[in-house]
Amino acid sequence: MKLILSSYPTFCLSHVSACISGYKQSSVALAAAGALFPANTLHNGRGDAFRHCYWSALMTIDVGASEAKAVGDAHEAEGANPPQEKAMDLANNASGRSVGAATTGATETRYVKARAECERRARAGQLVTLF
Repeated sequence: MKLILSSYPTFCLSHVSACISGYKQSSVALAAAGALFPANTLHNGRGDAFRHCYWSALMTIDVGASEAKAVGDAHEAEGANPPQEKAMDLANNASGRSVGAATTGATETRYVKARAECERRARAGQLVTLF
């Protein structure tokens, strides 16, 4: 998932910090998903669910749940995902926001806790997948 800032410039003009976090953290979440989950799960599977959870958790830690939701929703609104994929992504984004909001400690500690919790949820089948 690479957040393309040019796909919704008006949104990003009024949510600069959130869009910067979304762009930066999308790469972090993508790399983590690729390292933790098999390639065949990175689209609509547990790896994809983890990626959305972790991305939203990271943004929540960076800019708060409201701004993380705004970026995630804008990203999904711009995509050409089929409705069930969009619903999956939005549900996992919501899980990630709850994970990010529940973490405590210094920022880097919160990042580590969020990664572990999103991975736990993905492996336990607690995130939404399509297969």
